[in-house]
Amino acid sequence: MKWKLKVTLMLFTLLLSTLGNAYGQVDLSQKLTIPAKKMSFRATLKVLSRLAKVDFAYNSANMPLDERLILVAHEQTLDSILKGISAQLKINFSVIGNTILIDKLRENSQPKEQKFNYKTIDDPLNRRYIITGIVLDAETDLPLEDVIVSLNRNNIKVKTDKEGRFTIYIPYK
Repeated sequence: MKWKLKVTLMLFTLLLSTLGNAYGQVDLSQKLTIPAKKMSFRATLKVLSRLAKVDFAYNSANMPLDERLILVAHEQTLDSILKGISAQLKINFSVIGNTILIDKLRENSQPKEQKFNYKTIDDPLNRRYIITGIVLDAETDLPLEDVIVSLNRNNIKVKTDKEGRFTIYIPYK
């Protein structure tokens, strides 16, 4: 009976520690110091993984793992270190939970410009402004569906319809 209790407690402890790690989030603002030296991308990932306590996920066939890079970090945030590496190797980092996904940048990875036409209407009867507009692809002039249009100052977000149209209602202040 004692061994069943011990096994149960060990499994419970293991489960709790796994759950605790599974729901962690990478802290990109943590400051790291890495001694200045030239090392391979593979070695850099190992150092960052150990210091920042994060995991990296990537397709090794697409990564320049043996390419050497110069990394100097004295009390720099993890975010700024990753941006520096990204610029040197032309790769992209994205965070999911406690894992940083690494992907090779594509040639045309820059987001396309979008045309954004709108007009503002003053609606004093309902004490609000109305902004209506349409979002079009800059290259094809076709309407873009499901684009999020937001006013950060007012924390208002709307989505475009099938014709790329949107309407935002802003209350008077």
